[in-house]
Parts: sequence; structure tokens; C-alpha cells
Amino acid sequence: LDEVEWILDIGGIEIQTGVELGAGLSLEKLEAEHDAVFFGAGLGFSRPAARPGAASGSGGSLTGAFRGGYAIGDSGFEPFAEVGGNLVGPPAIWVSGGARFLFSPTLARGSDGGLRGGSFFLGPEASVGAFVRLAGPDVMAENGTVYSGAGEAHPVLGAAFDLVYALSPSFQLEAQLGNLRWVPSSGGSILLVGASLGGSLRF
Repeated sequence: LDEVEWILDIGGIEIQTGVELGAGLSLEKLEAEHDAVFFGAGLGFSRPAARPGAASGSGGSLTGAFRGGYAIGDSGFEPFAEVGGNLVGPPAIWVSGGARFLFSPTLARGSDGGLRGGSFFLGPEASVGAFVRLAGPDVMAENGTVYSGAGEAHPVLGAAFDLVYALSPSFQLEAQLGNLRWVPSSGGSILLVGASLGGSLRF
């Protein structure tokens, strides 16, 4: 296992198998013969495979995306669809759909029923879709482990907190903070975290 190799690479560690605590081996004996004793059921996180010794690529990326949505009246609820990909970094694209709910702390409804106030909006968004890692060359680490560069498709769940400032009735600046994307797969999970800045036109 990659985790075991990582632990052994620390140095000064020897693995002994077939040893059972209590069968000729006591905790007191372990404490007497060693500087420290650790009991564990496993490792919580795997060492990232993106940077073995001979690997190329980066742990970060610059992405771009196009989004189309529809605002349902003045309720603040906006379903959307989105397609995007990495402009810089490991080649990947995603397609997703979701919704967001925006509200303005400075807006108030007037006596005529219309909304008046500031042009600043904020609120959460959530999405679900597909994440596609495009095919690339295989990578061999210094220890001989080969990381496949085959293309793969996985489901993706996303969430962000949106900040929107309307410069005019038809154009607004938008920022998505957090931009969490969780990509589960059989070989482990990918968690992407970041932020995005963009503009949108309203028709």
C-alpha cells in the first residue's frame, strides 16, 4: 500500500507481522523497550498521488466556466446549468446543474409592492453533475508505482457561497467563495476548494 511505503520512508521503522498483543507480548514490555507506543486502526487520509517523484502537473489549477440560469420572479431562487474546465492544470472538464438562493440585506418592499434598496446580493448554491478527467500519459513514481493517466468520469457534488453586485439592471459582477467540489471515486475522493470571479448578463 502507498500509505505503508510512505511510513517506511520516514526511516528507522521496522514492521513485524504475526505478533499478537497479550500472547507473550505485554503492553508493559512494549513501553519498557520503546520510546513511544502508538495504537492505531489506520490512516485517516491518503498521501496525495499527484506528486510522486517523477510526476508532472500541479495541485492547483485555473478554471473557466459558462453558466446559464433563470431567475424565478423576485423570489431570489435561480436554477442553473454550467459547463467548465481547467485552463491551467490537469486536464479536466465538468458539467453540472443546480440552484442558488440570493437575497439582499439592503432590499425592502415598498408600499406599491416593488423591491427597492441596494444592489448587493448574497446566498448559497448547490449543484450536482459529472467530473471528467481527460486522458493523459501514465506516470511512474521513483518507487516503481505506476499512476494511470486513463480518462475517467465521476459524479461531482458542489457548493459555494455567492456574492453578487449589480452594476446595472442587465450586468452584474459575481464571486463564488469556497467553490467546494467533491468527486467520489473507487480509488479515493478528490476535494476541490477555491474561489471564482465572473460577470453575468441578464436578459
